[in-house]
Amino acid sequence: ALIAKGQKAIYGIAEIADCLGPLSEAEMIRNEKHHRIVASRLRDPEVSKWRFAYVLRGVRRLKQPVPCSIKPGAVTFVLLDDQARVALSRDR
Repeated sequence: ALIAKGQKAIYGIAEIADCLGPLSEAEMIRNEKHHRIVASRLRDPEVSKWRFAYVLRGVRRLKQPVPCSIKPGAVTFVLLDDQARVALSRDR
């Protein structure tokens, strides 16, 4: 499930095809077009700790966002509740 930061809805789905890294600062700069973090921000301690890249395939935007409940805190992966799973299965 692809969820925009700060949102409580699923906007798309994708499969994780690979995980690359850790990437050097030079590799991060060369790959700006993929992660959209400008070079000047890569030295920020809040940003510099993120040095792995997830390679996605089968990316699909949903017709309508699917509401989901997400526990507060820094979350990378979430477990979808039954309601979200059912709604996603209908969007195919």
